[in-house]
Amino acid sequence: MQNNNMKNWFQLGTPQCGIAFGIIGIIVALAFLILGFWGTLLVVALFVLGYAVGAYGKKPEAEAPKAEAPEAEAPEAETAEEQE
Repeated sequence: MQNNNMKNWFQLGTPQCGIAFGIIGIIVALAFLILGFWGTLLVVALFVLGYAVGAYGKKPEAEAPKAEAPEAEAPEAETAEEQE
């Protein structure tokens, strides 16, 4: 039941979502008051950059899709042509 309750925090139209976005709004307002516009913009930009690197960075080879096998055969054919 707790897992279902956690889903409601970011489901639009629920009271939990209203509370969550209200808290986010307070944090953003405090950031503007304390850091100013450009400081807050810098924090947001660095967060987006960090998220992008973390979410879309190079994945380890263990998690890479197995679709690389057909590509491995193509260079062998080229080397056979070069040898002739």
